[in-house]
Amino acid sequence: MNMKKVLAYVAVSLLGFSSIAQAATDKKDNITPSQSAIKDLIEMSKQIKSLNYTLYFGVYNTTGYTAYRFNNYFVNDIRYAELSNLDGPVYNVYLKGDLIGNSSYALKGTTFNVLPNVFNANFSKLSQNYLMAKTGQARVADKEAVVYDITNKYSNLYSYRLAIDTTTKLPLKVDLLYRDLVSNSYTILNSFSTIYLELGMDQQSLAKIQNAVINTNSIFGSSVDQNLKNKFEQIVNIPFLPPGFTLKSNNEVSMVGNSLIANESTSNSNDKQLMLAQTYSDGLFSFTIYVSENEVNTNDHYYWQQGETTLYAEDYAKRKLIIVGQIPLSLAKGIINSVTVKNSQGNYSHPTGFGQQLNTQQ
Repeated sequence: MNMKKVLAYVAVSLLGFSSIAQAATDKKDNITPSQSAIKDLIEMSKQIKSLNYTLYFGVYNTTGYTAYRFNNYFVNDIRYAELSNLDGPVYNVYLKGDLIGNSSYALKGTTFNVLPNVFNANFSKLSQNYLMAKTGQARVADKEAVVYDITNKYSNLYSYRLAIDTTTKLPLKVDLLYRDLVSNSYTILNSFSTIYLELGMDQQSLAKIQNAVINTNSIFGSSVDQNLKNKFEQIVNIPFLPPGFTLKSNNEVSMVGNSLIANESTSNSNDKQLMLAQTYSDGLFSFTIYVSENEVNTNDHYYWQQGETTLYAEDYAKRKLIIVGQIPLSLAKGIINSVTVKNSQGNYSHPTGFGQQLNTQQ
């Protein structure tokens, strides 16, 4: 047996021994494979927030490829972070403790959303509604990683596949997947892939974050206005939400044509109408339901998809109903179909019944 074969045999043997040893440890501690995966993902969440590191990564989606840099530092119990694009005009998003916002010239609403949702997930809570499992090994950014799958137990929501660095426990690759239940095939909707991971703190970058001017007005509120909630519930009732989804925030927006505009002052059009909006989330995915405050005489029925984002709109019982969010089209339609519209003549359910699927082949 030559030296190359010996080294290969030793490498495979050590890898197998490591897996067996881990399995033996889990068995000794009475930890199931699922509990072990949850434990690892919780550890990943801690490392994301507390380690000092810089991630250079790319995001692939339906609009193409974009490169970014993410700095994360933890100093005197305060977290400092910066997300910057590496192509085109310079754009930065900052985090200083509990304060998050864009640079002073930024557009409203764009924050750390380019990072996968798993970066801010509470996996202990998510484990109530999601299956989490180790599914293999991978090599990303010249580092060995363990692969995990995160799939919803009850609803046809999107799934995540993560590759986590075995040393730092940081996520190196995150794919957002859609499973077609008919063909049992998967489509990658969005892919986060690390190019280079650098540990440690760069003092110049830290100073830049600490001295950054943050436009806090660029962030939408995340609180629930009880008056708006009451007004929303006087118009519609939503009996069906996927398990784990709860109301996180609400708002009042304007709609001009088919465009939803958060700031009413941006348009003086006589065509605009007020919409009540409620955002729901399970801690991993989210969607917003819009309903017209006033009755409408239109009969709109359309949908739109780009990557993981779905928009489905339908008018019935003289109300305009729209849902926008990170959910598959069939689920978006199912939620809208469950809505009961209230008016002076009584309550009106969807004419085709709850849970009807949309034929997207027409």
